[in-house]
Amino acid sequence: LEVDRTHNFVADGVVVHNSIYKFRGAASSNVLGFLDNYPQARQLVLTENHRSPQAVLDSAYRLITHNNPDRLEVRYGITKRLQARSGPGPEPFHLHFETGTQEADEVARLTEEKVAAGAWRPSDVAILVRSNNDADAFLRALNLRGIPWTFSGNQGLYGRPEIRLLIAFLRAVAHPDDSVSVHYLASSDLYRVPAVDLTRCATYADRRHRWLFDVLRQAGEIPELGPELSPEGQGAIRRLVEDLTRFMELARELPTGELLYQFLADSGWLARMSKAETARDEAEVQNVSRFFRRIQDASRVLRDDRVRGFVNYLDALMEAGEDPAVAEADVETPAVRVLTVHKAKGLEFPVVFLVGLVQGRFPWPNRGEAIELPDALIKDTLPSGDFQLQEERRLFYVAMTRELYLTSARDYGGSRERKVSQFVLEALDLPKDAARPFKARAIEELHRHAPPTEADGAGLQPIPPEVELTVSHRQVDDYETCPLKYRYIHVSRIPIRRHHAVAYGHTIHRVVEYYLLRRAAGNYTSLEDLLAVYEREWANEGFLTWEHEEARKAAGRAALTRFWHEEETAGVKPTHVEKEFGFTLGPDRVRGRFDRVDEEPEGAVIIDYKTSEVTRQKDADRRAAESLQLKIYALAWREMTGRPPQRVELRFLDAAVVGRHVPTDGDLEEAVEGIRAAAAGIRARRFEPTPSYMACRFCAYNQICPYTATRE
Repeated sequence: LEVDRTHNFVADGVVVHNSIYKFRGAASSNVLGFLDNYPQARQLVLTENHRSPQAVLDSAYRLITHNNPDRLEVRYGITKRLQARSGPGPEPFHLHFETGTQEADEVARLTEEKVAAGAWRPSDVAILVRSNNDADAFLRALNLRGIPWTFSGNQGLYGRPEIRLLIAFLRAVAHPDDSVSVHYLASSDLYRVPAVDLTRCATYADRRHRWLFDVLRQAGEIPELGPELSPEGQGAIRRLVEDLTRFMELARELPTGELLYQFLADSGWLARMSKAETARDEAEVQNVSRFFRRIQDASRVLRDDRVRGFVNYLDALMEAGEDPAVAEADVETPAVRVLTVHKAKGLEFPVVFLVGLVQGRFPWPNRGEAIELPDALIKDTLPSGDFQLQEERRLFYVAMTRELYLTSARDYGGSRERKVSQFVLEALDLPKDAARPFKARAIEELHRHAPPTEADGAGLQPIPPEVELTVSHRQVDDYETCPLKYRYIHVSRIPIRRHHAVAYGHTIHRVVEYYLLRRAAGNYTSLEDLLAVYEREWANEGFLTWEHEEARKAAGRAALTRFWHEEETAGVKPTHVEKEFGFTLGPDRVRGRFDRVDEEPEGAVIIDYKTSEVTRQKDADRRAAESLQLKIYALAWREMTGRPPQRVELRFLDAAVVGRHVPTDGDLEEAVEGIRAAAAGIRARRFEPTPSYMACRFCAYNQICPYTATRE
């Protein structure tokens, strides 16, 4: 059970801290000093391992003993030598190469060979790198062999091609004098200005010291350029100039997110990605969706959310070193996983390549802290050895798992030869001069320069029964409404323009949550404080006009004022607020959270807050009785407590109407069947559209979905 996302886990009354980051509390001194602070604590030593073979465990143990005496084994005399349940298994294998390029190519070649022979699936293989930059050579090598891959690192979002394109567009709109961004946009797949034509224009702009955008805008009128441009180039340039000019005008009125969304819709990118079939396409869409979330975050701190302000803000963040992580790959994606060692924590793969194992890469050199603290001010118990080296060794220890290949190279570029990581020598008990570089044949060296093969990978593969599928009530409801809608939202994660009703509902929900959490803790919240939180949380997204926004804002203020008076008059203290739940149904797991639960003598009352426009009591009661969400909530409560709640409620805040319903056995069975049906379809990757006028009318994707029922 994960406790409040703090990386603490509770197992049979034992609190276990699940982290490898010191800033999250995983300092070795915290563990080493625990029994000094709590001498009566009972020790439970877990030595049975269900993941790795004994040969790997023995090598990992040999490695970590080099951290002695700063270990529990030495300090408290316990045994931490792990015993494998899976048998002896293969020994960890070390491959040393002449160059980093050869290392990457051999990892890709071995993967290709094993997959072709049926010994491995692409998704069985993980390539673990110490840092994001170390991944590039392996991604290129996988591309050359047409092996599908996904990459997950601690950063790298802004460097992805699809995100570089969006940033180039925003910069070109905000600063048309940014010729680099205009050039990038012109050469992209969206505009495809022929290289010869673009080079002529760029050369002319450079020689005349003019903006490239100005030259493109007047290209047909410039005697030295116009006659030389191809008809295809003239058309592409005209389209680019018209688009940029139009979006420069729109940028005066539209927030950044809306402007960028309009660009993606008008350019055809959204429509193309709505038909995404490959793992690469899915990753591209998810990265774009993640970039939109960064724009949304920025809108909360920018005084005026317009493109120029956002671009300046983004440039400042990037200059300061910010670069968010790329989107995470779904577990069922049929592709090799390339990820950093930190990202691999807690994940399992049958085959692991731990790569780039040379001194100065893994372990990283000890550069010290940017601002050193005097030893006298450090509360941690300082180790007797090199602290940073010990931390790196622990990280290496965590990465040693399953069928393990350790790889390194003598030359990664630069003037000096690289030495094999001391961790490899420690783990495998090798002398310093044991590594001999593997030499490739000349023909193999030549083949590395062949053109890359497209590595799109297969489409979505079914999720096998042994892989746990986790769903929420929202996912079940989305799949029931339209399986293709589910795919757009939860698989492809295609970004959408946030509707004003969604922004409004989210703000109201956050304010209600704030009030209820304080009330549950016994703290008083004044109406003035509540409305101040409302002002702070307000998001001006998606509203049609300024007048429309002000009208909705006033309605929300009135609804919250009414809510505050009703709660203060009733005086009921919530038992649970935003309480998470989870239960298993066959091979699937259902997760979610209750807005509010009140425990009464007759039983629990599960309450969910809505901002929908419901004004009549009978409509509110009908909505509560028909709500799949509330049926799943009632089922979850029964699974958690052994009995269903006495009542479920939908509280419609705008009209102060409460819909009530007493769950029946039929309701719970309907919830079970709904979950099973949705999970079966999701596992089989069945995402056929089920269009209907009412469902499509309110679907956020009706402008790009080719099956929508809202078009004549």
